[in-house]
Amino acid sequence: MKRLFFGLSVDPVVGSALIRAARRSLDERAASGIYGEDDLHLTLTFVGDFPADKVKSLIATATYEFKALWAPELLVGGQGGAFPSKESPRALFSVVEETGETIGRLATLRNRTHQVAMSHGWRATPAERRRAFRPHVTLARTDATPSGGEGSDFSDFWDLGAERRWLPLDITLYQSDTDPNKGPGDRYRQLAAWPLAVRPG
Repeated sequence: MKRLFFGLSVDPVVGSALIRAARRSLDERAASGIYGEDDLHLTLTFVGDFPADKVKSLIATATYEFKALWAPELLVGGQGGAFPSKESPRALFSVVEETGETIGRLATLRNRTHQVAMSHGWRATPAERRRAFRPHVTLARTDATPSGGEGSDFSDFWDLGAERRWLPLDITLYQSDTDPNKGPGDRYRQLAAWPLAVRPG
């Protein structure tokens, strides 16, 4: 079995800016959990455990279904957030918002990846169906306790500075590596990618 998800990869320029902002806002202990540039992405559909012998079929379906899809224009890097909450953070992320005339394209991409996954037996759990879609790019994982305990203070992370414009260039199929010893840049492997249409200028 392979642990798979569809997502939008963050380009290196935007990714470097996000990592720098995260490092500025986190103390040394929390900064040790910051992701590598190659790990940064926006998850569209988490497929989960998937039969290895069916991956080629999934890629073939995606190749057909992902034709002529437009790239959304996104803003990222201004506001920080945490899962499951700011009071008890385990994952630190940058909020992502659509902008301009492209609002709605992100939902279209997410729905299309849902359809491809569903055609191969995937079904959203009841919890996933109830949970609102919160577009984000995870920047770090941490087991530190919030301020007031003996761990890190994340208060500076909630304001990451100026927003950056991000124009995703493709939809990517990722394989998640569950090895806890994997370091920055090694958590996710890109199995396939499909280009998005971008309006000139």
